[in-house]
Amino acid sequence: MSIQMVGITGEKRLVHFNSKYQSKIGENPDFEMYCDISVFTDLSSHTKGTHMSRLVEVIGKHIQETHSSIEGFAQDLAKSTFSSLYDIGLTQTIVKVSGDLTVEKYTPASHLPSQETLRVYTEVIFNGKDSKCEIGVTVPALLVCPCAQELVRQRVKETLLNEKIDQNLVNRICELVPMASHNQRGYASVFIELPPGAAVDFREIAKIVHGRLNQIYSVLKREDELEVVYQAHLNPTFVEDACRELAKGVYDAFFERLNPESKMRIVLVSKESIHQHDAFAQIEVSFEQFRNLLNSKS
Repeated sequence: MSIQMVGITGEKRLVHFNSKYQSKIGENPDFEMYCDISVFTDLSSHTKGTHMSRLVEVIGKHIQETHSSIEGFAQDLAKSTFSSLYDIGLTQTIVKVSGDLTVEKYTPASHLPSQETLRVYTEVIFNGKDSKCEIGVTVPALLVCPCAQELVRQRVKETLLNEKIDQNLVNRICELVPMASHNQRGYASVFIELPPGAAVDFREIAKIVHGRLNQIYSVLKREDELEVVYQAHLNPTFVEDACRELAKGVYDAFFERLNPESKMRIVLVSKESIHQHDAFAQIEVSFEQFRNLLNSKS
């Protein structure tokens, strides 16, 4: 029986990068990242087993080098693995690399520096001639439930009206004041299929999430906490709406730069605070399909 994927997973190595797109002007582009590395091949029915030690040797060779990008590192691993194990009759290699990347942003009121940790991913599939590459990043966000907020708004109206307060004034208050709701940390993951020669900065993707969803911060002074909570309750979002909003943001940012047939995959997970379950939404669509959808609605 043939095996679709066989290899090693969970290999942790320190990898050195010289990546100009990860640095600001004047900053040192050199940085190191502890990466989780998985390397696989397929295995034909007439081959008993693969050579695990060769996979480890390939990784060991490439961590001695400096790489321009995480996806470039994965590409090199995939090609070297194919060459190293060509004698077993494989038809493809699959390399997955992930790690943590920190970005700096500033709190909304006190403007203090605040670091955020992004989980970044890349997956490369190489068939000996052509390769497919997908990159992804997971960004934390703050989600507020619109459903519970509307229920609170109705209760507040009833309470104020029972106190004989003028109805027009009650309606105006409820329009101006953001109502309470349950809120939770969400995780937005954006994956993009890269055509050959294309490059996308992980920070560009994170910026889309920051611009479309409510942000969280590592440090918050009182004035920052007020601003974050107040603004989030002015912008309550279901995971379904957040998923669609991010898909539109990714399309707007990258459609002109990527192949129309390239796919995006948006995954939203809301770690619910008052439910035992979590809320989940996912969209997978090509840029061309998304464009056709927009054109059909215009």
